Amino acid sequence: MPTPRRPRLTGKRLAIAKSATRKVFAYFHDNYADMARYLGVRRQVVRAWANRGYVSAPAALRFDELGVEGAARGQLRPDVYDWTAVRKYRYAHTSLRRAQRG
Repeated sequence: MPTPRRPRLTGKRLAIAKSATRKVFAYFHDNYADMARYLGVRRQVVRAWANRGYVSAPAALRFDELGVEGAARGQLRPDVYDWTAVRKYRYAHTSLRRAQRG
């Protein structure tokens, strides 16, 4: 049986996420390359977030660490409630990448 998908951000939650995402992009002066370097992702991923209007949950954790006013993780991703699972995924993902490098 396929796993149920989380509903997409819509309505007020989407507006909150878009507002917080704009603040994070302004923090980086709308420079996709700098933001991608900070997160360790490709520039195309950052561009997709800009087009979509919200960032991934692991990226929301990283941006929360920056301390941008008005861009806390709950504002960047108001649809995520279990941040411990996101944190575990994020660290498992980075350790996997390190193991693959050698």
